[in-house]
Amino acid sequence: MRARFKIADKSGSGDHNRNIVALITPDDGNPRIVTIYISDTDADFKARNAALKELGVAVIRVIED
Repeated sequence: MRARFKIADKSGSGDHNRNIVALITPDDGNPRIVTIYISDTDADFKARNAALKELGVAVIRVIED
């Protein structure tokens, strides 16, 4: 990550889902609300976490551009 961020988040999960809601504020002070939901999947928790991480990295890259 090139920019610095303040992040406030709430995550959750269930048997077939994984989610996160976050308020991301970069140093420029322009906050973004980001939500990522993964649902209706038979993937195990580890795989859902990996997908959430990959999607989160993609969101940060978009914010940095």
